[in-house]
Amino acid sequence: MPVKNLKIFHTADIQIEVRNSAQRYDEFEYMLNLMVQSISEEHPDIVVIAGDITEFCTIKFRMSSN
Repeated sequence: MPVKNLKIFHTADIQIEVRNSAQRYDEFEYMLNLMVQSISEEHPDIVVIAGDITEFCTIKFRMSSN
């Protein structure tokens, strides 16, 4: 049986909120947009996010005007 190559997009420990971050929302938004753009361009078969997405249990998102 032929084996298909599997394209994986992997990232880890994003931690989009860090203690005493002084409201680094613009940096978080920029990096997340880069990640989404890369995924859109690469068309992976699977996306794996290992580790922590946030540092704390709760996170407040700033709503974009776009």
